[in-house]
Amino acid sequence: MDVERKIKHISIEADVNHNFDDIHLTTDSEHYFVQIKDFAGVKLSDIEISNNQVKIKNNTHQLSSHINILFFKEIDIETNCKIFGINALQTDNLFIVSIDRMKIDGITDKLYKANENRERIIKQYFNEILDKRKWTIDLIDLPSIPVFNTKLTEKTVIVGRGILLKENIIFIEGKPGVGKSHLVEELKNKTQSPLVYRFWIGSQDKDYLTRLKYGQFLFNISKLLFHDQKHYDETRILEKLRKSKNTIIIDGLDHVENYNSGELENFIQFIDKAKIYNKIIVLSRPLLFEIKWRKIVLKNWNKGQTKKVLNSLFQIQEHQIVEKIYRITNGYPILVRYIAEHFKKTKELPIINSLQSIDEYYGTVLKNEKGLTSLSLFLCSYSYFFKSEISLLMGEELGSYIIEFVNEHPYLFEIRLNRITLFHDSFNTYLRRRTTNFSRTKQRVNTKVTNSIMSGEIKYLSRLNSFNLPINAETKIFKKYTDINYFEELLSKTIDIEGLRAFYNQLRDNLSDISKDEITLGNIYDFSLIINTINRDHISTSNDFLFTYLTYLDFLGFDEEYITSNGYLFAMLYYIKSGDNSILYNLHSDQHYDTSQFKEKLEDDINNEREFFDRQSKPGSVVQIKKLLNTDFDQYTYERLRFILINLYLHKNINDFQDFTDIITEYVDKSEISAINRLENLFQKKGYSLYQASWILNEAKDNIFALGYIHKNNDYLNLDFEEFVSKYKAQGSFDFHKKILNYIRLVNHRSKKIDISQISSFWSKYYNRKDYSLHSIFNALPIFERLNFINEEQSINLITSIQNQSEKGYRHLLVEYIENKEVTILPFIHSNFNIDSLRIDWFLLSPKFINKLPEQIFNCQLHDTLRQYDYGRSEVEYRDVENVIRSNRAEDLKSMLDLLRYYVRISDREKAGIQRLENAGIKYVTATADKSTRTGSKKRYDQGILADEDRSFIKKLGLKPAEIAKYPNADYTVLAELELYKTYPKKIVRLEIKEILINAITSKSSDGTYFQSLYYFPGNCVKLIHTYCSEVDLKPFFESFQKFIQLASFEIEGKADRQTSSVTINNPVDFY
Repeated sequence: MDVERKIKHISIEADVNHNFDDIHLTTDSEHYFVQIKDFAGVKLSDIEISNNQVKIKNNTHQLSSHINILFFKEIDIETNCKIFGINALQTDNLFIVSIDRMKIDGITDKLYKANENRERIIKQYFNEILDKRKWTIDLIDLPSIPVFNTKLTEKTVIVGRGILLKENIIFIEGKPGVGKSHLVEELKNKTQSPLVYRFWIGSQDKDYLTRLKYGQFLFNISKLLFHDQKHYDETRILEKLRKSKNTIIIDGLDHVENYNSGELENFIQFIDKAKIYNKIIVLSRPLLFEIKWRKIVLKNWNKGQTKKVLNSLFQIQEHQIVEKIYRITNGYPILVRYIAEHFKKTKELPIINSLQSIDEYYGTVLKNEKGLTSLSLFLCSYSYFFKSEISLLMGEELGSYIIEFVNEHPYLFEIRLNRITLFHDSFNTYLRRRTTNFSRTKQRVNTKVTNSIMSGEIKYLSRLNSFNLPINAETKIFKKYTDINYFEELLSKTIDIEGLRAFYNQLRDNLSDISKDEITLGNIYDFSLIINTINRDHISTSNDFLFTYLTYLDFLGFDEEYITSNGYLFAMLYYIKSGDNSILYNLHSDQHYDTSQFKEKLEDDINNEREFFDRQSKPGSVVQIKKLLNTDFDQYTYERLRFILINLYLHKNINDFQDFTDIITEYVDKSEISAINRLENLFQKKGYSLYQASWILNEAKDNIFALGYIHKNNDYLNLDFEEFVSKYKAQGSFDFHKKILNYIRLVNHRSKKIDISQISSFWSKYYNRKDYSLHSIFNALPIFERLNFINEEQSINLITSIQNQSEKGYRHLLVEYIENKEVTILPFIHSNFNIDSLRIDWFLLSPKFINKLPEQIFNCQLHDTLRQYDYGRSEVEYRDVENVIRSNRAEDLKSMLDLLRYYVRISDREKAGIQRLENAGIKYVTATADKSTRTGSKKRYDQGILADEDRSFIKKLGLKPAEIAKYPNADYTVLAELELYKTYPKKIVRLEIKEILINAITSKSSDGTYFQSLYYFPGNCVKLIHTYCSEVDLKPFFESFQKFIQLASFEIEGKADRQTSSVTINNPVDFY
């Protein structure tokens, strides 16, 4: 629904007249009804289809008259089609699908492989839907697709330029400020289905440099063409363009030549290919690159056009004034704007002669060297400056001149709150050409910015690379800020987490330029841990949190200069301060959505925050509550019940609803279990879902406390912020997010000041879902144990904590940890841990461990494995028992399978596995392998990825260790495949170790648009260094690792002096 945009509506537990009611999907042309059977062991022969019914093991299900999809966790079928991209078996209007959760997760990961931020946004949205118990989703309700905004900062008027559009390729060339970008708006109305791409929309555009990249251009065009978020290559995009006949309008190609010249030819070649079938209009200043397209030179406005603009944009209608402005400007669009703005401000026209160029105008307002020197400040950074910074950077005299000049000529600048930039880059060009002592200004500004950053000040961090500091300054900054202990300190004084994230991503960009001799392995490891921490995003798109947080910061006295980023925090701040939601809109925008949806959601979210305390301030009337209770069941029923329970608890003066009042009172004040049982009884009578009772009561209780009406046992009132964070940070990130929001909202309502720095624990908190930053710690823990930095009890406690908090459970983590140990770890685990509480599939361990499993564990795991399948006529997947078959317990497995009449199902491609089954005498059935999933080394390499099995291939290519470090695995994660380095002699890897790690950290996608993930660095970096650089002291690495774990809100718990396991076992009896 989100990626391909074909599904328009989803209903869960749909109210229909048939049995395929788990999910109802609607597209433009069809209805799909889904039934999910969450059990395994079903055979195709168990399914009978007749008379518009499907019978599964004698249970009959009525089919819909539309398309029906039947999902099984596992069923052996010969697929003959695809449904929503998933292999299926079609019989008439029924599609049968065999898929488990891991495969679903894999499909999801691939859909979002190049857009992880979007995945976080959509997951957060889905969590909100679940929290509200909303069971319907419409496509229009989804968070909008982020395409580059093409709306100019400046308002546009259509003046009626006579541009003839006969050829397929037209190059419209124009001088600075002649109105090329505004002409685009006129061309859009004259062309067929225009796709607009702008390289520049305004001087404070946060996406400016990203827009200039060819890969981002392709991705943006593909989203506009296909209306989805899949990545298509250039060939597919050109093919789609040929069929669509869209006109492409590209505005500002000169920006690529000036600031990303290395990719200019890519753009020109794309245009040359597209112009064969599509009309292409390119607008640009004159290019140095020689082009062979038909050129139209854009002229000034005529008098009529000038008059229209002055009337529409500036409400200047007096004939004499219009005539004078035209005489001064000759209809040069940017001059018309400047002179009109001057007149609007002063009520007078400047006394100047007719102007022939934009430079001539700038010369009239900057008449001396002092002005040029002062304003050259704006050449020192392509980002903004705060007003308060100007005198600090330029000195009092020049600073005062700049402020006075800005006040006199505000139309020459783009001003957002207290952020100032030049309005038009023609002014930038003028200053660069005319300023004679710019190098001194640049050096002074760079020195002050560097000193500020090195002293620990935050204000310039998010703008680091906009200053283009010298390499020695970048190196000093990198070394200082890539210490994880300093990062923790920095985090504690950061209220703008997006600004800090921007800073560290810029450091990552700079790493390639820094000499490897200047930095240590410790710097590199710490930096990887920081990147994994800082990229956890808990607040983007969360309007309620952003609004309440910023409102409270204002109460505490933090003004807009503390928000230095250009992301959601600043966008919401700008909306709060100015009432202008355009920056927020640009962050969310998608031209395929009605903007009213964005505005309505924004206003609803903020109004809900503003009215949070007022909504429950008065008792609801009997009529009102009865009306709410008697409303037909819908997606908001449980939300209404929660509201009613809160109201009844707070006011307790309505006898008509005593049952509900008693239940919520008992739940809050006395016994939760008893209250849940009572509410479940009421739900049973009404036909409501019983499991919702506990959720509703828990949410109601938390809201009652969050309102601040009662003090007893209310942590929102009784704990200071530090105590509160310390108590709740071990919760999952979604719950912690709610707790933090509730706490800040309440202290803001009560006008109470707190130490807001404690929110740093929230910024760095491990993210419940899709946070793979702890994925590889099993490789580091055994090494740290051997060096006596940690013991096995602490390692297993840590792994268990992570598994318990992760929604996916990090299912592999404990298995992989044990695989890095000797078999003596087994009795240690058995003696020191509750086996039932461990999240582990013991049969996934290698045979040497299964050989030593005691009967108790073996039998329990066998029961758990087979419990997934139905008894009687069932099949077990080979992968679930492969290692048992390869162990000395194969006979025990065979006996149980024979007793229960189980078969093992195995792919016909698994020749070695089939031989093992035959040797063990285990009955099996074969399934036809899906040949489409096979990928060879050459194909992976061409896709820009490598896997462990590609060692011979990379050896044949002659790739060096540092070169393969740039290649991610299939999940676009670097340093994941350590086996690859066994291709080389150890001394070669040791010599290139820094370059390996630097190349991995700085590795980007093949189109250069995004960094690869560093999820495997925390564990694999330690293992790589320990394996190939044994002389390196790993104690600092452990201390950094420990800090990384703490920042994620986990602790390394247990007695540090406990000895590691050394028990010798020869058979399972030794456990006892």
